[in-house]
Amino acid sequence: MAEQQQKGCRALQTGDLNTVEQLQEGRRALQTGDLEKAEQNFAAALKSVHGKEPSREVEPLLNLTDVYLKRGMVSKDGDDFTKAAALCNAALVRAKTEDHDDIKQTIQLTNQSFAKHVLGITQTVGIDDVDKHKTMLKEDRQQVTKEIEEIEQQADPYCLDDDDPNIREVEKKRVKAVKTLFDTILHQRRTFIVGLIDECMEVMGPPPCTACCNTGDHIEAASYHEQALQMMRTIYGENTAHPDIASSLNNLGSAWLHLGDHKKAVSYSEQSLQIERIIHGENTAHPEIASSLNNLGLAWSDLGDYKKAVSYHEQSLQMERIIHGENTAHPDIASSLNNLGIAWLHLGDHKKAVSYSEQSLQMRADYSW
Repeated sequence: MAEQQQKGCRALQTGDLNTVEQLQEGRRALQTGDLEKAEQNFAAALKSVHGKEPSREVEPLLNLTDVYLKRGMVSKDGDDFTKAAALCNAALVRAKTEDHDDIKQTIQLTNQSFAKHVLGITQTVGIDDVDKHKTMLKEDRQQVTKEIEEIEQQADPYCLDDDDPNIREVEKKRVKAVKTLFDTILHQRRTFIVGLIDECMEVMGPPPCTACCNTGDHIEAASYHEQALQMMRTIYGENTAHPDIASSLNNLGSAWLHLGDHKKAVSYSEQSLQIERIIHGENTAHPEIASSLNNLGLAWSDLGDYKKAVSYHEQSLQMERIIHGENTAHPDIASSLNNLGIAWLHLGDHKKAVSYSEQSLQMRADYSW
């Protein structure tokens, strides 16, 4: 980066002397660790050259990159590295071609620093992985280009006369082919992004939300599950019924249930249940559906609506018995029996409360044995 700064400084010296002084003052502050003062001077230098020759903005942008890199190394805050990367990319698009390689190295350094200081990871992505991803994207584009050419050849209404009786059918065929092509592009992008996430997970390890739940830090767990939900909706589509979206919603329902926000727990669990029934079938007995039903029963019980709680726990119990077996001693069945006992107790039906509680205790003793 030092060579880039020297080039930029020579370019700036032909312009505003005040800008050069601001850059020099900023670099002195950066060397002494005064990041606030350095940022102020570099930002002032950037402002003074903004709107002139784009290449003159490169030097202050790279200096600001240095500020946020050093700040991130101290703060361990991912936002600082994100800003550093954004500034460096802004410098890249303004830089002359001969400076691109050096700036790209700075971007790679920023990514490595983020992984090291925020994620605690020293493993870097090999050039082979980068080339593999580029090849995948290139092949996808080639496939799309080929399909566009086929559409032009097989469904071209413009080669027909306006009064040709076949023109409407050809137009319909073209519309259908274009829609299919867009679906193909969407599938390619999602597959590519999911693959990248899987590769990242191999390096970073499993998300820490599981550990958060185990340690009782449900606030942090809710935050992680919310991020996971946003990511899944970005990948698969906001209104897509996908198992990963349903799982994130169900996890959020559980987290908010433990945090005591029962209305949020109901909202997330109902969304999860709706998606799971779309995926697995309205009347299908599935563990994920049973889990959402159980969460809804617990949430409504905490909200004081014990009739709704009984309804959801009964549905959950019925489904669990279909899944695990009518006479099987299973923790999920025992849990639903216990929840029904508590709900009926609040409703004043002590006979049912005792019956369900005794069944739960007996089953717990059976599978514990």
